[in-house]
Amino acid sequence: AMNTRDTKNDTKKRRELIVNLIKADNKIPLTAIAKKMGLGRETIKRELAEMRHIVQHVGPTRGGHWEFL
Repeated sequence: AMNTRDTKNDTKKRRELIVNLIKADNKIPLTAIAKKMGLGRETIKRELAEMRHIVQHVGPTRGGHWEFL
């Protein structure tokens, strides 16, 4: 069984990776983030929803970009 500390750590690592991917390419689509991380689109969507205070998507789904707050 995983303890909560591991889960927290995983979340932190996952978010750092998302941030790094966006920093490397602020136009990266959600699907590409999911693919590069080997995770489902919904997982990434959920993480990004919880990261709204850090990073937000601006503009249309296709052709928009990510902005750090």
